[in-house]
Parts: sequence; C-alpha cells; structure tokens
Amino acid sequence: MNLFSVFALVVTLNAQVFESVTDSVVTTDGGDSRSVNWIDLDSDGDLDLFVTNGHNPGQNNFLYINKGKGSFEKVCEGALVEDGARSDGSSWGDIDGDGDLDAYVANWYNDLNLLYINDHGRFKRSLDGPLSWYRGFSESCAWGDYDGDGDLDLFVANSGSAMPTANALFLNVGNLTFHDVPDQVFVASAQPSRMGSWVDVDGDRDLDLFVVNENNAPNELLLNQLHPTGRAEFERAQNDPLVTSQKSSISASWADIDNDGDFDVFIANLEQDNQLYINHSGTFKPLADVVSTEGGHSFGSSWGDFDNDGDLDLFVANGWGEGPQTNFLYENQWMETGQLRFKKVTSGPIVTETGWSYGSSFADYDNDGDLDLFVAKWLHSKDENNALYRNQGNANRSLQLNCVAKGSNTAALGAVVTVKASIGGRQVSQTRQISGQDSYCGQNLRLHFGLGQATQVTEISIRWPSGDDQSVAHVEVGGIITLKQSD
Repeated sequence: MNLFSVFALVVTLNAQVFESVTDSVVTTDGGDSRSVNWIDLDSDGDLDLFVTNGHNPGQNNFLYINKGKGSFEKVCEGALVEDGARSDGSSWGDIDGDGDLDAYVANWYNDLNLLYINDHGRFKRSLDGPLSWYRGFSESCAWGDYDGDGDLDLFVANSGSAMPTANALFLNVGNLTFHDVPDQVFVASAQPSRMGSWVDVDGDRDLDLFVVNENNAPNELLLNQLHPTGRAEFERAQNDPLVTSQKSSISASWADIDNDGDFDVFIANLEQDNQLYINHSGTFKPLADVVSTEGGHSFGSSWGDFDNDGDLDLFVANGWGEGPQTNFLYENQWMETGQLRFKKVTSGPIVTETGWSYGSSFADYDNDGDLDLFVAKWLHSKDENNALYRNQGNANRSLQLNCVAKGSNTAALGAVVTVKASIGGRQVSQTRQISGQDSYCGQNLRLHFGLGQATQVTEISIRWPSGDDQSVAHVEVGGIITLKQSD
C-alpha cells in the first residue's frame, strides 16, 4: 500500500521576513472576528480559511476558498456564512465519517450554538439533537475522541457575563447522535471558562482536558482514566503548578517546544504576566523567560516554526485594552543554543502593527514551505481589518503532513506525529498533535515540521487516534505529504 502522496514541492526560500498582506479579500474584510480555522474544504491541496465574527449581532461569519498562488475567493452564500449569530470559537472535524469536514460554532450572549454538516461541499445547519439545541455564553469548542470509540465528542467552554454557566460535554454515540454528559467533574461546577484543550498530557494514549478560566479562577487539568481503568472518566489534578496559580487566563497553547516528545503549554493571561510550563513526564514546572515575564492584554497564541530551524516559535495576540495593542513574537533558541530560551522579535509588521487581536493560527497558505500567520481582529474602529502576514522564507527546508485516519474520525484529531531528522549534525525528534482547537479560537489540521538544512527525514512515526502505531523511514524533505492509516 502506498501510504504517501506528494501534493506540492517546496520552493527555494528567500530571506526571513514577514510582510503584511493588504490587497487580499481576507484582509479587506472587517468584523468582530474571533476564530481562525485553516481547513482544506475542497480537497485541492491548499488551505481554506474560516473566520467567526461575534459581539455585535447580525455579522455573518467569513469563509474564503484558497484559489492557489496566494489568492482567496470569498463565499457569500450558504448557511455557514448567513446565520448572523454572535460567534466566538469554531472547531472542525469529520463527525459523521463521510470523509469531509463538519463544523461546530460556539456563540455567546446565550445564542444557540450551531452545528453544520458538510454534505458534499454544501453545509446544512443541523436542527436536531442537543448540540443544535444548546445555548450558553459559549466562548470556544473542541472536538476530540475522549472515550476512544473512534468518533468525535465535543467540549464547549462557557464564560457568561455576571454569572458563569457550566461547561458542556457531549458524547458521540454514532449516527450523528450526541448525549449530554452532565456528571463529569469539570461539568458539574460553573467556572468562567474561555477554552478547553484535548491533549495527552501524561502520555498514556488517551485525551486529557485542560480548561482555562478567567477572573482569577484556577485553571483545571482533568486526567482521563480511560487507559488506566478502561473507563472514560476524569480525575482532577490537585497540586500541579498548572492548577495552583490563579490568574485571569484566556487561552492555552500546547506544543512540544523542547523536542522531548511531550507537550508543554503557554498560558495567555489578561493584564497579567503570561505563563510557560514545561512538561517533565506529566509534571509541569514554570519556565522563567521573556515569554513569561511580560504580559499584555493577551488572548490568543500560536506555536509554529516560522524560521524552519527545527524548534517551535511563539506568537501572542493582544487585545481588549485601553487603546491599540501590539502583539508579541518570540523566536525559540533551542536549536541554536541547546537551551530553552526565547528571543523577542522587535521589528516587522507582526509586532509593530496595532489593534485588538484575538484568535490566530500559523499556516502555509501559499504552499511555499514556510508558515504564514493570520490574526483575527475586533473591529473597534472602522480602520481595523483582519491581518495576514506572508512569510518570505529563508534557506531552510520543511515537511508538511496531512493525516487521514480510518473510521469516523477521518481528520485524525488526536493523532500524535513524530518526525526524526539530522539537523545541524544532531538527531532531532519533533512531535506534533492534530487538535480540534490549537489555542484560543485557532485551528490548523495540517502539520508542519521545520528541518533546517536536512534533505531527508530519518523516520515519521504516528500514533493514530485508534491507538495503532505506524511508521515509515527515509522520506525526502520538501512538499506536502498525505499519510493514510494502514489496514
């Protein structure tokens, strides 16, 4: 069986520079934008873009189809872009097992949340079942198969206004049927939650849940007991620094930033210092560095290897403050120095342009091998639109992966992929997870690995959501590759 197919080849990269794209339809639109989802809706090998709009009623969400060569076409008709709800987060995945991507949109102001089923490229709003009837002050949502049965379940984070509303968990029992699960420990109590992340924190091959709470409420780490006990029940972590520090947290972004195979986390806080915690075999320790000793009005954040050197860099989106805010960009120095330290980028449009920024996501929208960046902004002035920054590249190389799983969860949410290569004379292992929500209102289903001057990947290994392991050796660097789960 041929597991891989090449969609595109990396082009030669130029000097490392981001430029602000101002002549695209994705940046001449403005709204109270929140969520950024990069998904290949038409299966043509490039990434399309979905952006939610909220706060003010009557704003439609945005869908842009990537036409290639860096150009987009706005979709102006259809349920997905005509509902006019006050939307915040969005999560995409294949919930009915038909091979295409469906969407759930979380709405605030106690509006009904929205479930959209993809029917051969046409989206239909579902009007049946608890997902379609559910309303709350919903901030974000995330698909993930927490019970390990092969289909996607859903977590919805609610904040509320004066009184928080409880979060919600929905169990997928098949045939587009979902059951509300009210008796898990993190659903029973109401906290002002901004988001939840499905991630295998302790490396035991099931999805744990990290819930971010604002207003100085403690964050919550819920450890899935599926593999230890066979039951998809959660235990609350009690003494870990992740849950004992009380700040007004808005979002969390998980990534293996020190290339040791487990997932570390950056927490964005509002009007307080941000936080970075390093995972030491399931126990977290705070890292004192520039990323955690300065803060702003931070909302979203995104990890991505924008310089293709083999370690993950960090973007932080700042908004909701007195006057315009500037965003943060930090370059990881792990590959250069062997130490986990970050250097703040102080020039370029990403960090000098002002506004109120919320969701964000790195993605290679022009298929040239390096990561570009889209930032959702709140149009609090008539001059502020969303932002797209194109990466001009450097001489380093990369490899990108699309993963297709067997069963219902064809988009492979929850899969963990490790790429090994010799970079700069040493063996480097980089690990990524495909997620239903990468950070605050951000998602990209395509995995990107910067590889420096490497010409060949030693091994690609993948742990599928089903628990099956698969690997392939000696893969040429460059391009976008599809990995399909073997029988």
